[in-house]
Formats: sequence, C-alpha cells, structure tokens
Amino acid sequence: MNTLGVRMNRGYAALASVLLAVLLSGCFGDEKLDAKNEKNFERSYNAVTKSLSPGDQKRFDLALQRIVLVRLRTEMSMQQRSKPPAQMTDTVSDGLADSLAEGVVTKMIVGGWEEVRTKLVTAQAGTAVDGLTAIQVIQLADQEERRARQSTLAMYLEQRKQAEAALEDAKKRLAVEQTKIEAAKTALAAIALTNPKFEFHSSYGISEPAISFVIANKSKTVIRRIFVRGVLQTPGRAVPWVDDTFNYEMQGGLEPGEKQQLDLAPNMFGEWSKVPKNVVAGAVLTLTLVNVENAAGEKIVKDAALDGHRDRVKSLENGVRELNSKIEELQRQLGT
Repeated sequence: MNTLGVRMNRGYAALASVLLAVLLSGCFGDEKLDAKNEKNFERSYNAVTKSLSPGDQKRFDLALQRIVLVRLRTEMSMQQRSKPPAQMTDTVSDGLADSLAEGVVTKMIVGGWEEVRTKLVTAQAGTAVDGLTAIQVIQLADQEERRARQSTLAMYLEQRKQAEAALEDAKKRLAVEQTKIEAAKTALAAIALTNPKFEFHSSYGISEPAISFVIANKSKTVIRRIFVRGVLQTPGRAVPWVDDTFNYEMQGGLEPGEKQQLDLAPNMFGEWSKVPKNVVAGAVLTLTLVNVENAAGEKIVKDAALDGHRDRVKSLENGVRELNSKIEELQRQLGT
C-alpha cells in the first residue's frame, strides 16, 4: 500500500470515529459528571445513569472502572520503577504492579464496586472525568487504556534492549569461564596418581588404615593441596567397601615436573577403618583426582562459578522470553 492510501485509510478511520461519537452522543444524553467531591459525584452519577438504557449504564460504569484501573496500574508501576533495580533478570516488577492492580479491580467488580465507586473515582480520576458526559467517559477510558498500553510497550521495549545486552554479556562471561574450566581440567589430567594401595598397619598394637600412592605433577601448576576420591572394591562385587573423598596438603608443595610417594593415614574412626581385614588383599583401590589447590590456595577447577554463570544466562533468557510475550500481546492489542 502506498503512502497516499495509508493516509486515506487513516482519514476514513478518523472520520468514522467522529461520526460514531456523534451518533452515540445522541443515545447517551447530555448529563455530565460532577467529580469535584464525593457528594457531587454521587448526585451527578445518578443523574447520568438515569438517562441511559440498562446496557449503556453497564458500559458507562465499566468505563469508570477501566479509568480507575489504568490510573492505579500507572501509579503502582511508577512506585515499582522508583525503587533501586536489582539485576536485569528482574523483569517482573511491572508484572507485579499489573497483578496488584488487577487484584484491586477484581475486588471492585466481584467484591462490591458499588460500595467503593464514589471514593475511587473521585480520588483516582476526579479531575479527568469532571464535566464529562457518559459517552465522553467511555471515550476517555479507550484513550487512557491505549496510552497506558503504549507507555507500557515503550517500557518493555527498553527493558528488552537492556536485558538482551545483559544476556550477551553473560554469555561472553560464561564462555570465558568455560575456557578456564577446560584449561583447569586439562591441567588436572596432567597430574597422575599411580600405584594406589590400601592396607592396615599395626601401630602400638592398634590396626590403622593406610593409603599409599605416587603423585606425579606433569602440569604447569604448583600443587599445594590435592582433593581425591577413593573407591575400594572387590572385583565382581556391585557395592564398594568404601567410596569416599579426602584431601591432603603437601608440605612444601609439589612443583611442576616433581613426583612424590605419599603414605596417608585416613581417620581411624572413618569409613576406611571399617573395611573387613579379610577382604583387603583381594580389593582394588581406585583413586581419582577431583581438584587441586595452587600455590595461592585456590582451587583450579571452579564448577560453582560456572554454575552461577549458567544460572544467570538461563534467567536472562527466561526474562527476554517473558518480555517478548508481553510485547507481542501489547502490539496485538494496539494493532501495531
């Protein structure tokens, strides 16, 4: 469609609106609201409704409700936006304001609108409806709802822009963290635990469990502490005798290229001490290096940090998806 056609269509639409308003004004009468105070509103409201048919009375009354709802929603939304923002994932503040306002109008409709009409209209929309006829009130309700939708749409579009920028940043941070994790795991794979052995040693007449193995540091990381998972299991048995983790701080650390024989004594009151002595000879000890601390005492594998980045990306994606849904619905309502 060319520009001239669009202008003509808009002109026809405007003309039709004017003609409709003229026709309706003849049906609704000329009585006007006086909303300067509650007493005047009550009197003028009764005068206006007496001039209307039952169906038009409902339309007029519903228009008053709609105007009040728009103003309540706007007021609540402004209060929400005046609060310090949390993270960009918090896209629900305006939804909360909407739901609160919807809750108010639900109480008005279901719980007795007649009882609160005068107070709410004079307090929330008195200056707006004062001096208006019934048809003008209905037209005002349409106009205010449209303006409110346009304002909300603009706000959601800006929120989506910010949320998408935050999402892009979060994805970059996640990628960086994933690269670090992969590098850490590569370093971990270069640290070998060999010749694992589990046995009991007798000391001063007391039998104590002992774990021994050789650790070879083929990585470029100085090792200060190791975190190991140990599994002791008899071949052919489904359930291991022990599946436990332990850590050990290496005196003086272990430099790249060094290796060391470790003979560790687990807690004599722990799971390792409960292993039946008659199964030790036929059991196999498997050791898996879970993590290490570097010279600064920092764990090189930081899965918790990675989980935090993943959670943020997921939350932001959900937030953008929610905003898109709201934007599409508002655009549908506005016909844009």
